[in-house]
Amino acid sequence: MFGLIRLVFWLFIMAIVVYFSTTVQLGSRTLWGHLRAIGGTKEAKDFADGTKAEAKKVAEKIFDKPDAGTPHDVGKHGSAPLDNPSDDDRRALDKLVKKKPSK
Repeated sequence: MFGLIRLVFWLFIMAIVVYFSTTVQLGSRTLWGHLRAIGGTKEAKDFADGTKAEAKKVAEKIFDKPDAGTPHDVGKHGSAPLDNPSDDDRRALDKLVKKKPSK
């Protein structure tokens, strides 16, 4: 019940904010008009374009290219083992994995 009351309260507050930001004049424009004017400036567009370009570079670096310190056979989202376990170690690990846990 408390969650519903809280939801209604925040919806009411958001409705008030939207109403005032779109109808109350702050100088020559409403708050929404000022935000649109700021967002439409050349500087804001340059900022957005620069941010997108940098984010794209970072994403390419993280997801597409392996680091110099990692093996090149590492999958896109996987990781390579730090060392190559021996056959005995693999068999022991297989036994542990197949062993049923005790209750």
